[in-house]
Amino acid sequence: MKQKINNIEWLDTLRALAMLGVIIIHISTPILKMSYAKNMGYWWIGDILDSAVRFSVPLFLLLSGATMLGVL
Repeated sequence: MKQKINNIEWLDTLRALAMLGVIIIHISTPILKMSYAKNMGYWWIGDILDSAVRFSVPLFLLLSGATMLGVL
């Protein structure tokens, strides 16, 4: 017997946004560590990017809980 999988599009969109945010976190963290006190312009760019996408980690937790508990 096949089980129907409910695909909620806005959850998939949030998941894609969270994945992009985590990728940006992993890219910007080495920029912060390597450029501090050497090139402060790059440090500020890395810091702004890193701060702007920090929401993505709790978003993954939220999405996991919503999909596993079957709330939606």
